[in-house]
Order: sequence, then structure tokens, then C-alpha cells
Amino acid sequence: MKVFDLLLNADLDLAIEGGDLVIGESTEQHQQLLMLTEKGEWRERPFVGAGINTMLLDDAPAAAIIQAIQSQMELDGQVVTHLALIDDRVELIGYYPDSDG
Repeated sequence: MKVFDLLLNADLDLAIEGGDLVIGESTEQHQQLLMLTEKGEWRERPFVGAGINTMLLDDAPAAAIIQAIQSQMELDGQVVTHLALIDDRVELIGYYPDSDG
């Protein structure tokens, strides 16, 4: 299922084109935000966020990083079909299943 939301630019600020906010398919953006944010940064959902930047700086084992990302994606309702950490780069393929059945 495609998910649409307000889009962010490369600086993670609201994307604006022609003076208007940009709306578009946002699954990858959701994945990025879930990976980058730390627990406690989402006021209404304090347990959301994998915090991979901190984990990488702390030399966390790859298995722990992958498990943190996997659990955050699943908690967000995504199905993860591929997840790997290669040279501090995350390869992630996931999607939101169609809720219509």
C-alpha cells in the first residue's frame, strides 16, 4: 500500500514547491525518520526511534542495530522483506501492507 504524507527535503525540513507544501509517497521517509530518531523524540510515542546514529557511534553490534531497525519498522506496521547493514550503510526494503485485506 502506498502511504502519502507531507514530504521533507534533504535537511529534514518541510519540502516547499511554488509556495506550497509537498505531499507524496512517504514510505522511505518514514523509514528514515524511524531509523534516525532516538527514543523520546516523538512526544506522543516515547518508545519510537531506533537511534542508529548513536548505535553506530557506540560501536553497537550489527545484529543489535538490525534488530532495533526491524522492531521499529514492525511497530510502525511495515513488513520488512530485506534488511542488512553493510559498511555502516543500511539496506532496507519494507512496505505497509494493504489494510483492505
